[in-house]
This record gives sequence, structure tokens and C-alpha cells, in this order.
Amino acid sequence: MDRMADDSSLVDVRSIAPHHRHTLLLSRFDALAPGDALELLNDHDPTPLHHHFHSTRRDQFDWDLLEAGPERWHVRIGKRVGGP
Repeated sequence: MDRMADDSSLVDVRSIAPHHRHTLLLSRFDALAPGDALELLNDHDPTPLHHHFHSTRRDQFDWDLLEAGPERWHVRIGKRVGGP
């Protein structure tokens, strides 16, 4: 069984409308202190979100895929120390 984040860092977007997900996740990421992380639970492959992070927050995050579908994806997104 995979390790789950505590409630404060876990963002389960499976019940959130898809067009609101990226904005929510980027906002939650921006609020993190360097060295902290959030964990995402999603109902589909989050590759488009990874590309969005890469294009808007390059070199500011770490992306760790903890579970890869087929029904649930679990990703840890960490805010790097020393980034903007």
C-alpha cells in the first residue's frame, strides 16, 4: 500500500471539475514553503499537468509518480529549496 500524505497536503481532484484542477493545483503549489510538497490524487494520467508545471514553474518542483492508474494516479509534487 502506498504512503498517503496527511490531509493538509493531499489534494484529491477526482471530484473537482477538470477545468478548475490546474488552477487549484498551481495555487496550492505556490503556497508551499520551499522543501514542502503536496500530493495529488487524480482519476487520469496527470501528464498534461506535469507539462503545465514544466512550462510555468521550470526548475521549481520535483515530480514523483507514486501510483500510475489505471483508475487512480498519485503524484507527489515538491517545491524545491532555493527556487524562486
